[in-house]
Amino acid sequence: MSGIIMQALEQAIRDKARELLA
Repeated sequence: MSGIIMQALEQAIRDKARELLA
């Protein structure tokens, strides 16, 4: 289960990074 959580967190971080870069 922790793997799924880590994946979700990574995706959220990438989304935020995209917003910050854009």
